[in-house]
Amino acid sequence: MSAPVSNRKRLLKRVIVAALITFTALVWREILPALIKLLGERDYTLRLRAIDLLRQLGPEAADAIPALSGRSGDDARVVRVWAGEALKRIDPEAPTNTSSGTSP
Repeated sequence: MSAPVSNRKRLLKRVIVAALITFTALVWREILPALIKLLGERDYTLRLRAIDLLRQLGPEAADAIPALSGRSGDDARVVRVWAGEALKRIDPEAPTNTSSGTSP
């Protein structure tokens, strides 16, 4: 009788994992426009946080590629570098520009 219980537990785990994956994807889709908007904030630390989250999304953040590419001319070098790294993670074929320049 332990086999049916074990099968039910495995099935329940699969259902829970599938639900979590679906929920996570839905949440990311909802916040993606807000993250893209943050790329235009004056405070470079906010831009960095948005870039980091977009990088973590990987290919799911493809809609952010134009905005991230626009950061190649950012005043903050660290933003340019992070944006380039995020672009590589989101789309390895995307052109990047991580030239040095003004601070920070």
